[in-house]
Amino acid sequence: MAAADLVCFQTYSYSRHFISTWCGYESTPRGIDAEGHVAAVAHCPVGVDAERVGAGYPKLDALRALYEVKKIILDIVKGVLQKLHAFQKLLQTYPQWVGNVVLIQVTSPTLTDSPKLERQVSELVANIKGEFGSLDFIPPPNLKQDEFYALMSVADLAVITPLRDGMNTTSMRSPVMLSEFVGISKHMENALMVNPWNLGPEKLSRHEELHRVATTHASHTWAAVLVKMLRSQMRGEESARATPYIPRDVLESRYHAAKKRLFFFDYDGTLAPIVKTLSMAVPTPATLQALETLSADPRNVVYIISGRDGAFLEQHLGHFSNPWVNFTEKLDMSWMDECFGIIPNGRRGAILR
Repeated sequence: MAAADLVCFQTYSYSRHFISTWCGYESTPRGIDAEGHVAAVAHCPVGVDAERVGAGYPKLDALRALYEVKKIILDIVKGVLQKLHAFQKLLQTYPQWVGNVVLIQVTSPTLTDSPKLERQVSELVANIKGEFGSLDFIPPPNLKQDEFYALMSVADLAVITPLRDGMNTTSMRSPVMLSEFVGISKHMENALMVNPWNLGPEKLSRHEELHRVATTHASHTWAAVLVKMLRSQMRGEESARATPYIPRDVLESRYHAAKKRLFFFDYDGTLAPIVKTLSMAVPTPATLQALETLSADPRNVVYIISGRDGAFLEQHLGHFSNPWVNFTEKLDMSWMDECFGIIPNGRRGAILR
């Protein structure tokens, strides 16, 4: 992935997590600097073919006639057992809905890949039918794709509640109650809060907004955005300005030939490891010995750059015989108190020091 020009995720949170956990490479607002190659990291949610979904509308009247006055709950094959148990509990708790609501469980070949799951589902369905079913009920036949789209349109509610899922686009095709564990819930925010007591105008407004999201972010739009981002990345800076490593023999020869040498060392991450417990970030004996050797040479000037307080640095580096100079001692730092009160509040998990 480091060699790619563009790494694209379905949601913003996924892309940020990828950048934050990348293998120690430097990150920029554009992406990852992987040893001189910039891999752009972006997010672009996938869409559906809105025109193809609309092709199933002629089937609507037949489906409405099949179920007449019944409320239709459409269930996609995600978290099937949990959903069937919930439907059984609904009928047990509210018996007035028996005969007035139908749950249509859509399955796919993936269900038959697990004989154990298929057996559990079949037994639970038989149990529900035996407890609440009637002789005049006719189960729906096998559905073609256009009939499936029509069914999603005629359904009063589509229940999409997987235990865990990625970018599930089914919610773009039907009235929807979404699980918070579906990737697309971050994209269709107006579907998260469902109130069964909402008035008609509010429901229409919600549906219009969700319909706008589904039709303006269709599959062809998703593909076009990806191509546009990729072209932009390839036209831009193709590689970072990576500082090459200096060969050791060259470094040693120039070090010995120099009349004056200047060294800048960062403390955290260079002289000391980056650790969760700040007090444990101390230089190793070998590092201290190397610093002492460098600072003992009169031709060397050594600077250590650190955001640590003076007491901490004095404890771990104060034993060197050369004098230390605090360059921030005379700076006006009064502005920091106000910033320290603001910055942590806007960044969850921020550490103030």
